[in-house]
Amino acid sequence: MYWRIKTIDPKELAKKWGVPIALGVSLFFNVLLIATRPNPKVEGPEGNKLTIEQFVYQVATHLVDSSYINYEDNTKKLLGGELGSQVVKKMQSNGDLPKDNLEMAATLEGLKARRQVAAVHIGDVSAGDPDENGLVPVTVKGEVAVNSADESGPSGPQPFNLKLLIGVKSATGEHVVADIKER
Repeated sequence: MYWRIKTIDPKELAKKWGVPIALGVSLFFNVLLIATRPNPKVEGPEGNKLTIEQFVYQVATHLVDSSYINYEDNTKKLLGGELGSQVVKKMQSNGDLPKDNLEMAATLEGLKARRQVAAVHIGDVSAGDPDENGLVPVTVKGEVAVNSADESGPSGPQPFNLKLLIGVKSATGEHVVADIKER
């Protein structure tokens, strides 16, 4: 028996081994990208500021969204830890937040009866530098458009401008609103 030595030209090599080589190269680069990705649990120097801005975006939406669909969840989130205790007391005394579940249920029934919905657009969230107490001032500007079946709300979008002071809970490290001012 003779061993035949066959010469392989690049075309034949690409035809026979092209797909496995391309898969191997792709697999190598995917493993490399996964191994060198940044750790999402470690925040960079700007990571905390971004987290504050996201938190403020949520809180502002919960504050101005008076839709009957979201009212109960938004109110529970505000009372459940997004707002500091002093802010909750102040807003409850002003009538901006319900004092108990009965008042929340009555407000919800009124919103359902009017079929009130709201569309919130937050245009600008800008965080400043922390003050001497470690509180970060954040300004939130946007618009809210309220519509209801009886058309009792304002016509057209209404602008809002909130100034929030954001702190951090010492026990959990979560953000909390320490003060709210409406301009």
